[in-house]
Amino acid sequence: MKRQHKAFTLVELLLGVFFASVLGIIMLTWQGELLREFTRSSAWLLAYERGQRVLAFFETKVLHVGLGLSACRKDASRWPFGRSGVPSVPRILTVYREKSNKMSPAEEKDGVFRGTCIAFLYGRPSGLVVKRTGEASVDPGGRVEFSLLSNNSATDILKTGFYFGSMNNLTNWCALPLAGMPFYIDFASGRKLFLSLASTVSASVDIPPVNELCLLRYERFRVMNKKLYFQRLEAAWSPFFPREEGVLALWVEWRPGIRVLDLWVLTAGGPAPLGGSVRPLEWPEDAPWRNDFTQHTLCVSRASWRLENA
Repeated sequence: MKRQHKAFTLVELLLGVFFASVLGIIMLTWQGELLREFTRSSAWLLAYERGQRVLAFFETKVLHVGLGLSACRKDASRWPFGRSGVPSVPRILTVYREKSNKMSPAEEKDGVFRGTCIAFLYGRPSGLVVKRTGEASVDPGGRVEFSLLSNNSATDILKTGFYFGSMNNLTNWCALPLAGMPFYIDFASGRKLFLSLASTVSASVDIPPVNELCLLRYERFRVMNKKLYFQRLEAAWSPFFPREEGVLALWVEWRPGIRVLDLWVLTAGGPAPLGGSVRPLEWPEDAPWRNDFTQHTLCVSRASWRLENA
């Protein structure tokens, strides 16, 4: 009688080890690929979130560009800023280009201003409502008396962000939306308020009986060292302050003819996968691009706004 072998032969053992090794390699490869895909997705989501935060930050300001300044938009001779004794605000919205780390206003081409930085003047409702107690119109250099409604006082004006003391400081100015003009806060005491019209304005301005005061802010934005920075104009430009990390570049296109502003934001979420990133198709052809951008996982975010007051 033949003897039956109950143990595995050497060949069978070797085949088992071989197949187990192949299965292990496949599992490790799959696990590594899954980990890389998770890392890549996490980096892209971080870049996407950064881009959306930048757009949301801009939107709260952009939608109020030129708020309360309709008379200036319709008649450039009424623009009071950028002249002797008043803040140097060149226009409601300015697009800049950068060269050698210096910003210069972009030139219009085919009805479009294109650049990498932007500055704009925007109004912000203060919640303070005033009633005219003086004349129904004011001449250049003149002032109008108002009374504060809703039991507000002069101290409430300071609490909302207005300041007194210097005509050359933009925070000393407010806009009266129904009049469409900026006014200098000349004096306030108790519930009385006196607003002055700049002497550089070309004509008198009609003052509606009731108005809400709007704060005026002029800010400029640029990208440096992979961060979005902003600065504010008061009596002079403040330093640049960081706002959002992981921002590689901005691209702005302003069409004043149809009052449409387009903004692209290029953000990074982490190191690029093996082989590096490629230039995203959504990133405009004229927008800045550097070779080191490929070292990052990239995301392009875009928004368009129609500026009704610009």
